[in-house]
Amino acid sequence: MRKFISILTTLIVIVGFSLPSNAASVISSGDTYKYETLNFDLRPIWNSVNYSTYSGWDNLLQNGQEGQSAFGNRATYNTYWTQRTDLALIKEIDIEGTLDNILLSVCIDNGFAIFVNGNLAAKQQIEAFANDWRFNYNLSPTLFNVGKNEIAVLAEDHGYGTYFDMRMTADITPVAPTVPAPEPSSMILGITALTGFILRKKAAVKI
Repeated sequence: MRKFISILTTLIVIVGFSLPSNAASVISSGDTYKYETLNFDLRPIWNSVNYSTYSGWDNLLQNGQEGQSAFGNRATYNTYWTQRTDLALIKEIDIEGTLDNILLSVCIDNGFAIFVNGNLAAKQQIEAFANDWRFNYNLSPTLFNVGKNEIAVLAEDHGYGTYFDMRMTADITPVAPTVPAPEPSSMILGITALTGFILRKKAAVKI
């Protein structure tokens, strides 16, 4: 029994190490977010902005208004963003594996702070309209969990042509399945059956 479990564990470990990494889109341009217009101004406090600057993330995730980026106030955008206001945005993503070579790209007018599971991943402020992918970051895999992840954004704007969009790609390595430990009762039954088989085989040899 122990030998069988050992062989099975070895095979699963080998399979796990041989699972391929697949480059994939983790967040796409035009993804849907929950969002809310802030009732305070981020610009004067921008240098100190962090995850706790906005305290309503949990409620926003449950009850926020849904909108599809790109966020903006032009007719070609899918979500209206009021001029001279700031936003909090949030979404959950489910990652079935570990990430590597993570590239985050952002369009913004004017500033953004992006948090992964409450930790700052990228922050930038530019007081000029930009709707190209000029902001690019290589993120650390340690920011992400296998399973559910929370992506939160504080977006700051004080002009007339407002814009925000984001995309993220990564190599995803699937996680190998775990081998459940046998229950004690199952082990006892297995050992009893194996012992009985060996004893019967010995008795047959003697005859």
